[in-house]
Amino acid sequence: MTRCYTRAAPASSQTRLAAGWNLSERSAARAVILAAGRGTRMRSRLPKVRHQVGGVSMLEHSLRAAEAATARPPILVVHDLEDAGELALGERTQLVVQAEPGGTAAALAEARDALAGESVALVLPADMPMLTGGTLTRLVEALAGSQAGAAVLTAVVSEARGYGRVVRSPGGGLSKIVEDADDPWDGSPAE
Repeated sequence: MTRCYTRAAPASSQTRLAAGWNLSERSAARAVILAAGRGTRMRSRLPKVRHQVGGVSMLEHSLRAAEAATARPPILVVHDLEDAGELALGERTQLVVQAEPGGTAAALAEARDALAGESVALVLPADMPMLTGGTLTRLVEALAGSQAGAAVLTAVVSEARGYGRVVRSPGGGLSKIVEDADDPWDGSPAE
């Protein structure tokens, strides 16, 4: 399920299309993959994004999805260049280093300079191996076809323990995103 909400009035979808959006091909959005987390909750010496799912690292799954949905190499936020070297990324990404861990917002802030001049940022975590290029493309298309300033991809799950959750306003719009540590899950289906 893709839902859009507005924070600021963007250019109209017609303006976006006139500015070069070709939604039948890979999008003009620039992907930012957040891979600076250490994965300490996994209790592993291996960074979380290097763990394999289906014989491929979680980061590789995210890279493939971003590459399928966007035309330019994704910006990859890593903890240090040693992480990047071990991942053997070559020319596939533009690297940004987040030296001090500070959470999702801090990681994205590190990519601010790399995003200069971009009209749409597609921000995704490096630990979502089931996220596909097709899903990301549909998210960007939903944003382009709306008057929203941002789009958030969500899923309704029956077991949300340990996950951040979406809180909606009475009208159905996105009100905020809460972390389980700040607002423990109550056992009901959550988004």
